[in-house]
Amino acid sequence: MTESLEGFEILRPAHSLDVTKIDGFRQALDRALKKRPRGIILDCKKVDMIDSAGLGVLVQSMKKLRQNSGRFVLVNLNKNVSNLFQITRLYKHFDIYQDLQEFARKNGEKTGGRSHAGQ
Repeated sequence: MTESLEGFEILRPAHSLDVTKIDGFRQALDRALKKRPRGIILDCKKVDMIDSAGLGVLVQSMKKLRQNSGRFVLVNLNKNVSNLFQITRLYKHFDIYQDLQEFARKNGEKTGGRSHAGQ
């Protein structure tokens, strides 16, 4: 089940994004993408680990969104997940915010445009 915020679909996985659980997450992400949202917000509050299978699904989905000028936003990253995005340099390709409140505050009047956290 997804929620939405100003045209962005919010996904809140309740587990790691790894090879053992990625199929269910991929299906939820595909359902959200079929709605043609302005973007996807992935709330990682309960995600303690992402493996290569999870990263692959995230990158593939980010590319699909960008084809339609959409954004892929990550919020509530723990230290391990944040470090993964730093080490792989994927932080350059996703919009990363501390939490939904920061995203809403920084994008409230400009959610239609592209904005990148920390830039």
